[in-house]
Amino acid sequence: MKKFLVLKSLKEAIKIFIRVKFKGKFMIPFVVMFIIFIAYYFFGGLISDYIFSLYDKKFQNTGIYLDGFIKILVRILIIIIEILIFKFLYLTLISPYLGLYSEKIEEFYRGNSYNSNFIDEIFFFIRGIIINLIFLVIELLLTLGIFLLSFFVLGQLLGGIFSIFIEAFFIGYSLLDSCLERRKLDVKSSLKWAKKDYKSIMLIGLVFMLIMVVPFLGIFIGPVYCTGLATIYILRKEKLEEDIEF
Repeated sequence: MKKFLVLKSLKEAIKIFIRVKFKGKFMIPFVVMFIIFIAYYFFGGLISDYIFSLYDKKFQNTGIYLDGFIKILVRILIIIIEILIFKFLYLTLISPYLGLYSEKIEEFYRGNSYNSNFIDEIFFFIRGIIINLIFLVIELLLTLGIFLLSFFVLGQLLGGIFSIFIEAFFIGYSLLDSCLERRKLDVKSSLKWAKKDYKSIMLIGLVFMLIMVVPFLGIFIGPVYCTGLATIYILRKEKLEEDIEF
């Protein structure tokens, strides 16, 4: 059944991860994340310093307890914003590489040879920037809304759960967009397609999030494995809908 395609693809993605040869599939994701981490180590504090300087100018003499409480909430908000920006940079920078891996999987199953050139990769990189930037803006606005709801216990709980699923959808979509781009869907058509299949896309994103929680191992295999999972899911879905040989 269509709704179980992602679950059926989990095992197949492991086989493909082992069988499909692709240079740097262990090290490239780690190196990209390491570079961003180093940049954050040296420059990430500038964001929080700037926000707190604004806070000190606008809010003074609020009382020691209220001031401490607000600063804790602001600190949590800053951490969340920094994580979202980190994810945006990571998924954007690694998207051309993951797109090439996705092509390899299609070549393995169907024999399709796309022969992407440098110009194609530049266009796909720009497409990745646009999509991930849209998602970043939406997530920042949602984060601000959840932050305001955090003053209410129930709002904080529901907002946290909601944000996890939204995050999963955005990640899952980013991982399979290369497949949609190869099917000549522009960004608008691609997003429209994704809305119709949001449950499966969220599941792919949740798998990615769970793998990335695993220390070290997640960084090495998470992005490539889940790109394989997303690609296999698309191929299986097309087989069901169009009776394409898989």
